[in-house]
Amino acid sequence: MDDSETSEMKKAFFKTVRDLVDENRKVRGVLDLNDENFDAFIKSHRGVVVDFWAPWCAPCHILSPMLEDLSLKYRGISFVRVNSDESPLISSRYYIMSLPTTLFFLDGQPIDRIVGVLPYETIEVRIAWLNRKLYYSE
Repeated sequence: MDDSETSEMKKAFFKTVRDLVDENRKVRGVLDLNDENFDAFIKSHRGVVVDFWAPWCAPCHILSPMLEDLSLKYRGISFVRVNSDESPLISSRYYIMSLPTTLFFLDGQPIDRIVGVLPYETIEVRIAWLNRKLYYSE
């Protein structure tokens, strides 16, 4: 493979990543939050799943469609995402060191965390657990 072929492959790869980012901005069930609106949202919703991500993070683009799908299944839970590059205050407050990181909040408090991408079924088990806590907590 010569340099021009390598260059074309890189261009195609980055175009695909940009397309994924653009498509993920159209997510139906997942809201985008930032440093300014995060705290108010978390305080006003009982159960929240927060996806910390960045546009350059390939695993983040694997996780995003899974969370979108789960957001449609678990309507009692709010699903949001925070771009860690654009919201450094929230990311540092919750010690986000690796992307993607998913935090689970119940009544304004973080109660669980997933670092990286896990299989869909494993993520769904954690979300179902949060869902049960919403309805059966004392």
